[in-house]
Amino acid sequence: MAKYFLILVALVMGYCRGNRIYTLTASEFLNSRTQDTEIYVLDSNFTTNGDSDEIYTIENATSTTGETADTRSTGKETHLEEITMDDVDDFRGKLRRFAANFYNQLRRVTDENQNIVYSPISISHALGMVNTGARGNSSTQIKKSFQLEADTKDSYIDAIFKNITFKKFNGSLDLEIMKIMVARSYIQSSLVVQPDFIDNIQDKYHSDVVSVDFDDSKNVTKRINQWVEEETQELIKDLIAPGIITPFTQVVLVNALYFKAPWATKFDEDTPRDFATPSGKVTVPFMDAVIECHHDENDHYVQIAVPYKDDKTFFVIILPHTAEHMKLFESEEIIEEFFEGLPHRISTGWGRRYIKLFLPKFSVDQSIKADKILKTMGVNDIFTESLANLTGISEGLFVSDFVHKAKLSVDERGTEAAAASAAVMARRSLVDEVFVNRPFIFGIVETEGDILFMGKIVNPSGK
Repeated sequence: MAKYFLILVALVMGYCRGNRIYTLTASEFLNSRTQDTEIYVLDSNFTTNGDSDEIYTIENATSTTGETADTRSTGKETHLEEITMDDVDDFRGKLRRFAANFYNQLRRVTDENQNIVYSPISISHALGMVNTGARGNSSTQIKKSFQLEADTKDSYIDAIFKNITFKKFNGSLDLEIMKIMVARSYIQSSLVVQPDFIDNIQDKYHSDVVSVDFDDSKNVTKRINQWVEEETQELIKDLIAPGIITPFTQVVLVNALYFKAPWATKFDEDTPRDFATPSGKVTVPFMDAVIECHHDENDHYVQIAVPYKDDKTFFVIILPHTAEHMKLFESEEIIEEFFEGLPHRISTGWGRRYIKLFLPKFSVDQSIKADKILKTMGVNDIFTESLANLTGISEGLFVSDFVHKAKLSVDERGTEAAAASAAVMARRSLVDEVFVNRPFIFGIVETEGDILFMGKIVNPSGK
């Protein structure tokens, strides 16, 4: 049987500044539903007005007899696996180990002079969507990468992802703290799709579903890139390169994460300072502030959690004293254990006190072939044409590409209200000074334990 392509695109942006706000719009169209086999058929005769994307909604599905389908819009509730907050916290800990494992595998294939940035929650969310349609060993390998047992119910995973991502997909009431995820699934108009898959990606993973014709691959590539460009306020263009989407493509799953937050305490622009890279010193712009933060230090590294204005999200810095200490921290056992227990460390293990922090300003972006990294983590079958079992989506699919892109900028900007620091300024001479003037690992972490971004800065100049 011929295999067809499923493509994953995880697009992420991170900003500690700016005023970009997402708005989402969706229109609805009717699709036919094969009532006897309980399988959705996306209407091959569907057309759109111009290049706009029409959104498929189960609530408006109709049966082949013309009757309204029995869906959530008529009162039918989708079964949601019963979970407790302990279940959610436990899975979040496993996803943090996943994040650390992905970091280590990515680090091993990245030049030592290159900065690293990626979004663990974006990648795990996309992989969770695939697991919804994976069966047999294809699903087992994904679950093992999440540190889960092979017999873990898919409904359990879906329910936890819904719990974890709900607030991010619905935005924040505080317009100064922007954490917004969006997702869209592009499906070949003639593809026969299992109904549970459509149900789950819409309900549990908050994804729009769009019917397209991949035979016109250039036009679909253009449409997806235009959507990405619009959602990122034109910051990221041409995400999908020519040739990735072909007439064999059947499904493209896309998610995007946008983050913008001012510091709890505004930084001031500092004079340029030296930063020790692996290949020598470079002079880069710095910023400084006296801040109240979670802070700890041992014989190997300094640990700092710099709060954003909501005091629920932190820019975590792990600053090893030497290159040897960096290698020690990056060992698989230490880094995975560290990030798994990070929320507890911040809340109870690290003291909260004032320090004067000198931090380099930087902007970092990276494009990653995430499929290559996931293969080193044991997720192989979904990317292998002869082994992939994605029959929970449709027959004959495998994942041909998993493209991930992240962009993060950090500078001194924040709101003026956050800079009311007369009492703090009076303590300047009494606080310890911490100079982040050598390679460091960072993470943007929420108090709930989700790692939005993670990476490593070896050269803030990016050169």
